[in-house]
Amino acid sequence: MALAHPAMRASLTTAFQPRRIAVALTLCLTLAGLLPAPAAARWVRWDAPPPTVPADSEAGRVINIALGELHDKWTFGAVGPTEFDCSGFIFYVFKQAGLVDRIGNKRKGARAYGKWFDRRGWRSNGDLSTAQPGDILLWGNGHHAGIYMGDNWAVSALINPWGVSIHRPKKLDMKLTDVLHVQISRESGSAPTPTPSPTPSTEPSPTATPEPTPS
Repeated sequence: MALAHPAMRASLTTAFQPRRIAVALTLCLTLAGLLPAPAAARWVRWDAPPPTVPADSEAGRVINIALGELHDKWTFGAVGPTEFDCSGFIFYVFKQAGLVDRIGNKRKGARAYGKWFDRRGWRSNGDLSTAQPGDILLWGNGHHAGIYMGDNWAVSALINPWGVSIHRPKKLDMKLTDVLHVQISRESGSAPTPTPSPTPSTEPSPTATPEPTPS
Protein backbone atom coordinates (compact mmCIF):
# COMPACT_ATOMS: atom_id res chain seq x y z
CA MET A 1 0.00 0.00 0.00
CA ALA A 2 1.33 3.41 -0.97
CA LEU A 3 2.01 5.81 1.86
CA ALA A 4 0.01 9.01 1.99
CA HIS A 5 1.77 12.07 0.75
CA PRO A 6 3.05 14.24 3.66
CA ALA A 7 0.80 17.10 2.57
CA MET A 8 -2.21 14.77 2.56
CA ARG A 9 -1.36 13.46 6.05
CA ALA A 10 -1.17 17.04 7.30
CA SER A 11 -4.53 17.95 5.80
CA LEU A 12 -6.19 14.88 7.34
CA THR A 13 -4.70 15.73 10.73
CA THR A 14 -5.99 19.27 10.42
CA ALA A 15 -9.43 18.05 9.36
CA PHE A 16 -9.83 15.73 12.33
CA GLN A 17 -8.35 18.09 14.89
CA PRO A 18 -11.57 20.11 15.58
CA ARG A 19 -13.52 16.88 16.04
CA ARG A 20 -10.95 15.53 18.51
CA ILE A 21 -11.01 18.82 20.38
CA ALA A 22 -14.82 18.78 20.56
CA VAL A 23 -14.88 15.20 21.86
CA ALA A 24 -12.22 15.94 24.44
CA LEU A 25 -14.01 19.11 25.53
CA THR A 26 -17.32 17.28 25.93
CA LEU A 27 -15.62 14.60 28.04
CA CYS A 28 -13.93 17.20 30.23
CA LEU A 29 -17.18 19.12 30.76
CA THR A 30 -19.04 15.94 31.66
CA LEU A 31 -16.38 14.95 34.20
CA ALA A 32 -16.45 18.47 35.62
CA GLY A 33 -20.20 18.28 36.13
CA LEU A 34 -21.02 20.93 33.54
CA LEU A 35 -22.80 18.50 31.25
CA PRO A 36 -25.11 15.72 32.43
CA ALA A 37 -23.88 12.15 32.21
CA PRO A 38 -26.23 9.76 30.37
CA ALA A 39 -27.23 8.12 33.69
CA ALA A 40 -28.28 11.51 35.07
CA ALA A 41 -30.29 12.54 32.04
CA ARG A 42 -33.63 12.50 33.87
CA TRP A 43 -32.70 15.16 36.41
CA VAL A 44 -33.98 17.92 34.12
CA ARG A 45 -37.08 18.28 31.94
CA TRP A 46 -38.59 20.87 29.59
CA ASP A 47 -42.24 19.89 29.78
CA ALA A 48 -44.23 21.01 32.82
CA PRO A 49 -45.08 18.21 35.25
CA PRO A 50 -48.71 17.80 36.34
CA PRO A 51 -49.75 20.79 38.48
CA THR A 52 -49.82 20.30 42.23
CA VAL A 53 -51.84 23.46 43.05
CA PRO A 54 -54.78 25.16 41.28
CA ALA A 55 -53.70 27.51 38.49
CA ASP A 56 -55.84 30.30 39.95
CA SER A 57 -54.16 30.13 43.37
CA GLU A 58 -51.30 32.43 44.38
CA ALA A 59 -48.83 29.54 44.25
CA GLY A 60 -50.24 28.45 40.89
CA ARG A 61 -49.72 31.92 39.45
CA VAL A 62 -46.09 31.98 40.66
CA ILE A 63 -45.36 28.59 39.12
CA ASN A 64 -47.08 29.36 35.81
CA ILE A 65 -45.15 32.61 35.41
CA ALA A 66 -41.92 30.78 36.22
CA LEU A 67 -42.68 28.14 33.58
CA GLY A 68 -43.23 30.88 31.03
CA GLU A 69 -39.52 31.70 31.25
CA LEU A 70 -38.20 28.20 30.45
CA HIS A 71 -35.07 28.21 28.28
CA ASP A 72 -34.25 31.85 29.10
CA LYS A 73 -30.52 32.29 29.50
CA TRP A 74 -28.59 32.71 32.72
CA THR A 75 -26.69 36.00 33.09
CA PHE A 76 -25.10 37.13 36.35
CA GLY A 77 -27.06 39.98 37.94
CA ALA A 78 -29.89 39.87 35.36
CA VAL A 79 -33.54 40.25 36.42
CA GLY A 80 -35.29 39.64 33.09
CA PRO A 81 -37.30 39.74 31.09
CA THR A 82 -35.29 37.27 28.96
CA GLU A 83 -32.12 36.69 31.02
CA PHE A 84 -31.79 35.96 34.73
CA ASP A 85 -29.52 34.89 37.52
CA CYS A 86 -31.04 32.70 40.22
CA SER A 87 -32.23 35.39 42.62
CA GLY A 88 -33.15 37.75 39.79
CA PHE A 89 -35.42 35.04 38.42
CA ILE A 90 -37.21 34.72 41.77
CA PHE A 91 -37.67 38.47 42.08
CA TYR A 92 -39.02 38.74 38.53
CA VAL A 93 -41.49 35.88 38.96
CA PHE A 94 -42.94 37.15 42.22
CA LYS A 95 -43.11 40.72 40.89
CA GLN A 96 -44.96 39.62 37.78
CA ALA A 97 -47.33 37.61 39.99
CA GLY A 98 -48.13 40.70 42.06
CA LEU A 99 -46.65 39.02 45.13
CA VAL A 100 -43.29 40.70 45.53
CA ASP A 101 -44.29 41.85 49.02
CA ARG A 102 -44.19 38.18 50.11
CA ILE A 103 -40.42 38.11 49.52
CA GLY A 104 -39.53 41.53 50.95
CA ASN A 105 -40.42 43.88 48.07
CA LYS A 106 -36.81 44.14 46.94
CA ARG A 107 -34.45 42.39 44.61
CA LYS A 108 -32.03 40.53 46.89
CA GLY A 109 -29.30 37.98 46.55
CA ALA A 110 -30.13 34.37 47.45
CA ARG A 111 -28.43 34.64 50.85
CA ALA A 112 -30.25 37.88 51.61
CA TYR A 113 -33.58 36.21 50.85
CA GLY A 114 -32.60 33.52 53.33
CA LYS A 115 -31.89 36.10 56.03
CA TRP A 116 -35.17 37.94 55.35
CA PHE A 117 -37.19 34.74 55.80
CA ASP A 118 -35.09 33.67 58.78
CA ARG A 119 -35.89 36.88 60.66
CA ARG A 120 -39.58 36.07 60.33
CA GLY A 121 -39.29 32.45 61.36
CA TRP A 122 -40.16 31.24 57.85
CA ARG A 123 -36.90 29.43 57.12
CA SER A 124 -36.27 25.75 57.81
CA ASN A 125 -33.56 23.24 56.95
CA GLY A 126 -33.35 21.50 53.60
CA ASP A 127 -35.99 18.86 54.34
CA LEU A 128 -37.94 18.80 51.08
CA SER A 129 -40.95 17.23 52.79
CA THR A 130 -41.63 20.60 54.48
CA ALA A 131 -41.70 22.52 51.19
CA GLN A 132 -44.94 23.57 49.50
CA PRO A 133 -45.45 24.68 45.89
CA GLY A 134 -44.29 28.28 45.53
CA ASP A 135 -41.75 28.08 48.36
CA ILE A 136 -38.17 29.15 47.69
CA LEU A 137 -35.37 26.58 47.92
CA LEU A 138 -31.74 27.41 48.73
CA TRP A 139 -28.74 25.29 47.87
CA GLY A 140 -25.29 25.62 49.40
CA ASN A 141 -26.52 27.94 52.17
CA GLY A 142 -27.58 30.53 49.63
CA HIS A 143 -25.27 29.98 46.68
CA HIS A 144 -28.28 29.12 44.53
CA ALA A 145 -32.04 29.61 44.79
CA GLY A 146 -35.10 28.32 42.98
CA ILE A 147 -38.85 27.84 43.29
CA TYR A 148 -40.38 24.57 44.44
CA MET A 149 -43.11 23.26 42.14
CA GLY A 150 -44.18 20.25 44.20
CA ASP A 151 -43.86 16.52 43.48
CA ASN A 152 -40.04 16.67 43.76
CA TRP A 153 -39.55 19.27 41.01
CA ALA A 154 -38.07 22.77 41.16
CA VAL A 155 -37.60 25.54 38.60
CA SER A 156 -34.57 27.82 38.68
CA ALA A 157 -32.07 29.71 36.55
CA LEU A 158 -29.08 27.38 36.16
CA ILE A 159 -25.87 28.33 34.43
CA ASN A 160 -25.86 27.97 30.66
CA PRO A 161 -26.44 25.89 28.59
CA TRP A 162 -29.55 25.13 30.67
CA GLY A 163 -30.73 28.55 31.82
CA VAL A 164 -34.23 28.48 33.34
CA SER A 165 -34.98 24.78 33.77
CA ILE A 166 -37.23 22.34 35.60
CA HIS A 167 -35.05 19.97 37.60
CA ARG A 168 -34.87 17.63 40.55
CA PRO A 169 -34.02 19.59 43.71
CA LYS A 170 -31.39 17.09 44.84
CA LYS A 171 -29.57 16.62 41.54
CA LEU A 172 -27.47 19.77 41.65
CA ASP A 173 -23.85 19.68 42.75
CA MET A 174 -24.77 21.67 45.88
CA LYS A 175 -26.69 20.36 48.84
CA LEU A 176 -30.26 21.54 49.36
CA THR A 177 -29.85 23.42 52.65
CA ASP A 178 -32.92 25.60 53.21
CA VAL A 179 -36.63 25.92 52.52
CA LEU A 180 -38.04 29.46 52.62
CA HIS A 181 -41.74 29.20 53.40
CA VAL A 182 -43.45 31.86 51.30
CA GLN A 183 -46.71 33.08 52.80
CA ILE A 184 -48.99 32.55 49.81
CA SER A 185 -52.26 30.69 49.30
CA ARG A 186 -52.49 27.34 47.58
CA GLU A 187 -56.28 27.42 47.33
CA SER A 188 -58.37 27.97 44.22
CA GLY A 189 -59.47 31.52 43.49
CA SER A 190 -56.81 33.18 45.65
CA ALA A 191 -54.56 34.61 42.95
CA PRO A 192 -54.50 38.42 42.75
CA THR A 193 -54.58 40.40 39.54
CA PRO A 194 -50.89 40.68 38.64
CA THR A 195 -49.17 43.98 38.12
CA PRO A 196 -46.36 43.07 35.73
CA SER A 197 -43.37 45.30 35.26
CA PRO A 198 -42.59 45.81 31.54
CA THR A 199 -39.17 47.27 32.29
CA PRO A 200 -37.68 45.44 35.29
CA SER A 201 -34.58 46.86 36.89
CA THR A 202 -31.33 45.40 35.59
CA GLU A 203 -29.24 46.55 38.53
CA PRO A 204 -27.48 43.50 40.00
CA SER A 205 -27.72 42.70 43.66
CA PRO A 206 -24.52 43.36 45.58
CA THR A 207 -25.01 40.06 47.34
CA ALA A 208 -25.73 37.98 44.23
CA THR A 209 -23.69 34.80 44.13
CA PRO A 210 -22.47 32.50 41.34
CA GLU A 211 -24.83 29.73 40.34
CA PRO A 212 -24.19 26.03 40.90
CA THR A 213 -23.62 23.57 38.10
CA PRO A 214 -25.87 20.53 37.71
CA SER A 215 -24.27 17.27 38.72
